[in-house]
Amino acid sequence: MGQWWWKLRRGQIFTLDFIVAFILVNIVLLSTVVTWDAIVRKTQEDMHMNEMTYASERASENLISAGGEPFNWESDPENAKAVGLADERGILSQTKINALETLDDDADELLDFRSRLGSGNYKVYIRITNTTGHLKGEAGELPQGDTIINNRKIATMGNQLVQLDVTIMAKSNETTVVEVA
Repeated sequence: MGQWWWKLRRGQIFTLDFIVAFILVNIVLLSTVVTWDAIVRKTQEDMHMNEMTYASERASENLISAGGEPFNWESDPENAKAVGLADERGILSQTKINALETLDDDADELLDFRSRLGSGNYKVYIRITNTTGHLKGEAGELPQGDTIINNRKIATMGNQLVQLDVTIMAKSNETTVVEVA
């Protein structure tokens, strides 16, 4: 009795079958797109943070291990090609620290200041303190709620230990603070 109905149906798709299949395919496609977008966004954030961490590490290492270019750049800070604070690796010069503080006096010099430090396009703030927290020198732009990477190095100056903090900042929608020791 019911066989004539099955013979008519053979090879054809019912509207309900098509709608269910169409909805399922769209759900799978939509979830794939959303997942892909989240993965791409996270990868870009990680790449940005890695780039900032590298810039912070490079700037702090240049400051603590090199004397700058030319080596006596502190006698003519405006013509320094590269800034370094070391008389020799790990031993900082107060004269170079004082000269560093004069480099960031006006806004036009800040971009040049960044390139001399090797920090790329990121804002940079340098703070040098002794172990009791007494300020020995600072330069650059103060951190202001942006994406922040702080890199701390230990060196000597005179006969005491000092901390060199290099903070790299970039604009972002969220505040992220990362400490690199």
